[in-house]
This record gives sequence, structure tokens and C-alpha cells, in this order.
Amino acid sequence: MTNHYREATSEAKRAALQAMATVATLNGTREPKDTTRRMIESAAVQLFDLKPEDVDYGPISSEDFAAAVPSNDPQTLLINLISLVPFADEDLKPEEVKLVDSYAASLNVKPAIVTDLNRLEDDRYKLFVYDLVRRETPIFLGTNNKWAEIHEAARELRFHFGDKTATERYEQLQELPEGTLGNTFYRFYTDRGFAFPGQKDSLGETITRHDCLHILSGCNTDAPGEINVAGVETGMVPGGQGSQMLVEVMVLFQDDILLKPDKAEGVTAQSDEMDPESMMMNIRKGLNMTKDLFKREDFDFWGSVHRDLEDLRQEVGLQQVDGYVIPPPPPQETAAAMQDGDAPS
Repeated sequence: MTNHYREATSEAKRAALQAMATVATLNGTREPKDTTRRMIESAAVQLFDLKPEDVDYGPISSEDFAAAVPSNDPQTLLINLISLVPFADEDLKPEEVKLVDSYAASLNVKPAIVTDLNRLEDDRYKLFVYDLVRRETPIFLGTNNKWAEIHEAARELRFHFGDKTATERYEQLQELPEGTLGNTFYRFYTDRGFAFPGQKDSLGETITRHDCLHILSGCNTDAPGEINVAGVETGMVPGGQGSQMLVEVMVLFQDDILLKPDKAEGVTAQSDEMDPESMMMNIRKGLNMTKDLFKREDFDFWGSVHRDLEDLRQEVGLQQVDGYVIPPPPPQETAAAMQDGDAPS
């Protein structure tokens, strides 16, 4: 993939960071919280190849921001980045959302993450969940047209009713050599008590790609790990669409907002679970990937189960990840009681 953040002009990079700081300081009326300050300065380092001291914490108006970000800059991605600041603040404030709205309006763009902020600020949780699921579903299914999406959705429904043959196929992965994707996947599931596709309470087969990303990227399944793997997805999925995965887990594990589908899946909402440096590092990790694991033409799970994990990491552009078995977190720290909680509901 390409790190489009790096393609922004120097002036646009600094303006985006200053806009993030303006949201964090509520237009200069307060000191930034430690979490948001660290996130902004990590964004400077990981996404823009700048230094923490390059962040200007003085307020920037929407007019000055727009003047610094020409149309040939990655405007939507920059607004997505600015929009993360209210989510990083576990106490999402209307004043923060209004500042984000003003920056988006100044560029005449309104990515989905801004709409998500507006809905959460207005307590329109049902609409937030519905639209998030609508946008996530084709990404998780790896489809590129409506007919394929319907076909895959029907296939997933079959798994929820039970499919013994499918389950047996996953259980046979334990017979593959250690260090292969298949054997590691089997251990990843059994160590955590996750249900294989075809078993009762499983989340189906679509989630396997997300779980492979956990394994390949080295991100665990506790709340910080879910935020980190969503960071990888944010960078991996082109066009900024992956940021909606990050929004979902930050709402749950940073802002302590429990949504009804999450309650049904056994998820416990938490707050202040984000490690800003790790999250930004994982966004960059996703930007450096050469394959999108959610795209079927980029990644074939069953065609890869015999592959050595390190070879796969090199092939998809995930480097500097140590080991192949991620020890499960303590039970109380697992993000979901039965299974990963960040799949489409």
C-alpha cells in the first residue's frame, strides 16, 4: 500500500497536526489530555515522519487550515485523522465535534467518520450501528459487488445455524506443522476458547481474515490489541475506509460506549484502553502492507494454511513481528467473552 499521509505537503501535514491539537485543546481553552497529546505527537512521527516538537498547539482557524491543504492533498485522510481526536478523549465533547465539522466543511469533504461523530454526539446509536455495519460488511466479506455480497452473506448465515463439515475442516488444522498459518490459527482459537466456524456461537468464516491479521501483525485480543489491529486495518484498507474499524473499537474500548449488538456478543465496554504510540505504529504498519487481507484476490486463507508464517508476513508486507504464537490475555482482559467482538453484527 502507499502511505498517502507522506504525500501531503509539509504545510498540510503541519496544519493537520495543528488542527488535531486545536480539537484537543478545545480551541486553546484547555491543556490537551495526555492520551490525545501522545496520539497527536505519535501521528507526527509515524504518519508524517516529523518530530513531536513539530506539533503547534496554538489554535488554527478552519480558514487557515483550508488554505494550507490544497485539493491535491489527501484531504479525506487528513480529516479522518483529525476526527480521531474526539474518539481518543474518553469523554467525547460536542465542542470537539463542532471543531471537526468546521475543518471538514472548510475543505468541502465529509467522510463517514465525521458522520459517525455527529451521530454519537446526538446519541443516535442505532443509526450509528446500522450505518457502520452497512459500510463494514462488504469490506469484511471481501466482495466487490452486491450479488457477491448477498451470496457471501447467505453462506455466513449457514455457518450460524451449524455446519459440522466446516468445523471439522478447521479442527484438522492442528495436524499441520508448527509455524504454519493453519497450526497457529488452530492454537490461536483453542487457546482463547473461540468457536470455529460451523460451531454454535461462532461468528462465521468472515472473521477468519480479521483473526489472521491478529496473528500476522502480532496484535493480541485484549482491548488494546483490538484497537491496535484496527489500526493495522485502518492503514491496510485503501481510501481511508478502514478507519471505521478503528472507530468501532475506540467507541467500545476507549469511550466506554456499549452498543446493543456488542452486548449480544458478550463484549464489555471499557475506557482509556488505547495506547497511542502502539495504535499509530500499527496504522503505519498497515500502510506499509503490500496486500489487503480482506480482498480475496490478495489473500486466500485455505490456500495459505500450509505456508510458513514468516514467509507470509514478508509477502504481505508485515515485518518486524516476532514469534508465531500470541499468548492469550487473561480471561478478564479478553475483548469478548466468546469470540472476537469487532465483526459486523
